[in-house]
Formats: sequence, structure tokens, C-alpha cells
Amino acid sequence: MKHTLVFSLAICVASKSVAAEKVTFERWSYGAWTVRKYEYVEFDSYGCEVWTGNDGGAGVLAIDVNDGGAEVTITYTPANLRDSAGPMTPGDSVVLIVDSLILPISTKIEVGAFQNDWSDSEFSALAHNAFVTETIDALRAGDLVEVGVQHAGQFMIYDVFSLYGVTATWLKASEWCGFDPDRPLVSTSP
Repeated sequence: MKHTLVFSLAICVASKSVAAEKVTFERWSYGAWTVRKYEYVEFDSYGCEVWTGNDGGAGVLAIDVNDGGAEVTITYTPANLRDSAGPMTPGDSVVLIVDSLILPISTKIEVGAFQNDWSDSEFSALAHNAFVTETIDALRAGDLVEVGVQHAGQFMIYDVFSLYGVTATWLKASEWCGFDPDRPLVSTSP
């Protein structure tokens, strides 16, 4: 099975059509995290999204699981006002840190540009690699996750999220979307 891990610093999903409408069926929250089960109307498929953030000026960190666990996408979207500069540009590095440890996924993240729903240019950081299981396991075992950006020679932590509730919502997503939350997720990408 192919698993894709994507970090995005703007509203972007690499493997889906931008026009795809998601209809929410279920929604449940625990701690700082929320899970929802949705259907992609155009594709007659369903998935589950587990996320935190989007409160008090924070960005959003999300894990999206589709096709019964065959596709996993991790997305980070910073709080960004329309027509304002985002936290990074192509060539910058994005780092994911759980409880002071930099995750291996950080070495595979690339930054690129795209246009958002308002036709403004934004930047996204994407990574396709074999670190899906390690990243999700670290999130489930940790207390805090920080998202940092290395921009123009300066390193800055851009967002900090509590991991309280990530395991409970991950387990609920596995129940709703029919995947084993503890099985290794192995990417076919390098």
C-alpha cells in the first residue's frame, strides 16, 4: 500500500483535487484534538481527519487517513491572514519537534509555492517518505509538538501544539475509517 506523508504550510492536499467537496458525517473531540469522518462526494470515498489548533491564532496540525489507512497525509497550516506573508519561502527548512526531539521527517520536507482559494500565492512544505509510522508514533507518545521554520538563516518556532488527546482521536479515526491504528505504515516512496 502507498502511504503519503505531506506537511503543508498552507491549505493544500497533494493527492486530491482542490475542488473535492468533503461532507462531514461524524465529529468527536478529546483533549486538544478533534476527529471527523467525511466523504469526498466527487470520488465516492471516505476518510478521517484528526487535527488540533485553529484557536487563539494558532495554525492547524492534521492527520488525514483515506482508503482504510492506505493513504496518510499530515498537514500543517499556519495561521495566516489573507494578503500577509507566510512564515517561509521555497528553500526554507521546516522542522517538526516532539518533546525536544527533531523527527526524522524533518530532513525530507521541501517547500514549494501554490495558490490558495483566494488566488493568493502561499507556500507549502511537502514530504513523501517512509517516516509515517515514526511520526504518528512520536505524536501519540509525546506531550508537545513544535513546528519550526529555518528562514533566511534564522530559526523560529512557529507553532506549539499540545498532544493531549491525539491518541484518543487517532483510535476513534481507526474505528470510523477501518484501519489498524497500531500497524506499521510503510511508504513505497523513497
